[in-house]
Amino acid sequence: MGADIFPYQGEVTELTQTDFYLFDLQFKDILKQLIPTSQQVTFFSKKQLAAPLSPNADSYIREISQKSNLGQKATRIDERSLLLPLREIGDNGSVAIVSGIDPVIVSKSADEWLAQLEGEAIEEFLHLRHFFTDSSSGLYNTRLLNQFLHSGLTPADSHLLTIELFGSFRTAKDAFSHIEQTVTNLHDFNRNGFPLFHLGNGVFALLALQVKHENVNKMCSALINFFKNRNYRRAHCGFSSFGQTTEDQSPDSMSGQMKTLQEAFKALHIACKRGPFAFCDYDLIANPARSKLDPEDRSTISRLQYRWRSLHSFNLILIKPAYRSVEEVKGALARALDGENVVFGKHGAYIIRSDEALNQSLRWARDLVKSLAESAAFPVMVSGGVSTYPYMKMSKSDSALNSLKATIHASFFGVGNCVVFDEVSQNIAGDIYFEEGDFNRAIKQYRLGLEINAVDPNLLNSLGVSYALMNKKKRAQQTFDLVLKRDPANIMALYNRALGLFVDSQYREALCIFKRIGPLLEQDKDSLIKSDELDYFVGICTFHNGSYKIARSLLVNSYDSKSALIEKGRCSRSVGVCFYHENKLESAATWLQRALSHDKNDALSLSLLGDIYIRTDQGYLIGLRLLEKSIEIAGDLSDYLFRYGQGLSSGGLYTEAIAAFSRCLRSSKQKNQVYIDLSFAYSQVKNIKKAQFYLAKVDPKVRNSKESKEKIRRINIFLKKG
Repeated sequence: MGADIFPYQGEVTELTQTDFYLFDLQFKDILKQLIPTSQQVTFFSKKQLAAPLSPNADSYIREISQKSNLGQKATRIDERSLLLPLREIGDNGSVAIVSGIDPVIVSKSADEWLAQLEGEAIEEFLHLRHFFTDSSSGLYNTRLLNQFLHSGLTPADSHLLTIELFGSFRTAKDAFSHIEQTVTNLHDFNRNGFPLFHLGNGVFALLALQVKHENVNKMCSALINFFKNRNYRRAHCGFSSFGQTTEDQSPDSMSGQMKTLQEAFKALHIACKRGPFAFCDYDLIANPARSKLDPEDRSTISRLQYRWRSLHSFNLILIKPAYRSVEEVKGALARALDGENVVFGKHGAYIIRSDEALNQSLRWARDLVKSLAESAAFPVMVSGGVSTYPYMKMSKSDSALNSLKATIHASFFGVGNCVVFDEVSQNIAGDIYFEEGDFNRAIKQYRLGLEINAVDPNLLNSLGVSYALMNKKKRAQQTFDLVLKRDPANIMALYNRALGLFVDSQYREALCIFKRIGPLLEQDKDSLIKSDELDYFVGICTFHNGSYKIARSLLVNSYDSKSALIEKGRCSRSVGVCFYHENKLESAATWLQRALSHDKNDALSLSLLGDIYIRTDQGYLIGLRLLEKSIEIAGDLSDYLFRYGQGLSSGGLYTEAIAAFSRCLRSSKQKNQVYIDLSFAYSQVKNIKKAQFYLAKVDPKVRNSKESKEKIRRINIFLKKG
């Protein structure tokens, strides 16, 4: 992006299937206005035509597909219907079926008119899409988001995510570049094609349509990890779920949709307070009782305190119903616990047992859980958790929450189990807060667990990951090192340690650790680490160490992976650079073009591709423009300027080449090559003195190298003539 070029995204030239979802009614109205008497419009994607939903639709849709030769030309389906292929659709292509037309119009429709009709429809669609496009990012704008929210047309299980991705920049150019790069990354992350909006100032919105609530938490966690691994200094996400379905079109529903936007922003605000990388679910803020670790209410704790006030030691058992509410099973529990010291709370029945060993209380609780499940009169499925007092530095009141943590721990083994509170219960509690995006509270739980067992590898790994997400890199590394000190073959600690080094661009150190993981991964088939992810990280590290052939093989294998950890643009660019250094220019061009499809502002890909086009005579002017654009984006970096200078020189633009080479001299990198090219350029403009001056500055070792000899020979010929 040049300083004199406003970073405007320009006209919209292509439509997507997402456009047809958001503009469904408007697009249909446009076609109805263009085709007199038409009554109904239906859009089909190529995917739908290839895989129809019902046997009845099968023959009809296949007939449509055969008649249209999808993407060829408009055609008549029957006496009242027309089919328009929409050829300027991205993704997989679409067709519009327009029915209910007067038979006279259909019968007299000429091929020229149908072709013109298709062109006019596409032009109107693109014009409408452009009106709702944010000029600085190319995403949908706030006008469309407001329109969509007011429409009330959100399907079930849909959610609104607000995303803050601020950057640090000194100039307006840097700010616009940040937005462009962030949009590229968002598209890379958003592989499901959910609608994306730019709300301004580095704040975005994403509509997650027809996604289960529990999966949205995973999406938010993946999103902030995605941007952390791309060296963003902070990333926050807040989301709220739509409460209405498609059928509810009432005014209250519409106001509810707008309320969802306000809720998502409130959740984003809370996420920003939690640390540099965090997310927040508004539902848990508005309804704390829905959290698995929602503490007991004060009245229950007060009744428990009254019961244990004179006890110096006791065990507290929580019996928690699995599939029914406490109220539904209270009678059955009360009968089973007759004569026990019991208090009922919102999570279940708390039983205080004193003057009894912990293992005895556990046996008693397991027998109770079993008898409740096998009851002939009213079987109740429950889980049980047992805590004890005194325990570590915890208070009596902590026992209630510890029992709850133990029941959650027990449920991991299936309903009908009962366990004693321990460091694993504490680890699970930390994981719950981690999954909710509250890393500060997660860290607190992990550290409490380490007070129980200071060397537990799972706790230490979880704590290290949380520290990393709080940008406490040194603490994270120290925590992983503690695990590796006791267990050098701990795969997760090795992986997390290497990933931290990778993100910090310490590729040589990261590679040493990644290589240790490979053999261990072959032995541990249940590991969460995927082999294609490992290949990608090893490939990138190997690439930065200059082993291009090995790196290329690994990266090509990992490119088709669906893992969000693998950056498609970076992967394809690195493969292209490997081919470039191996002088396989045709393959290099293919992969560099692929990299540009992921990021059109990838300066390195633009520069190398421009150089390839010029060297292989595929278009000098195109190549030169690519080289110029790479400098507009990257600035005066010596490698880019040097390739640009060589491009100018190869086209006989020696005066301009001299200016470019001279700017290269600000960097000490590859100065000898710059001296040779400067000498050659000066020799071509008959400036013998300057040509001799720069030729004399070339290091003798470089002068005698194979790559330099030919160009120096040509310079000497010109100098002798001069």
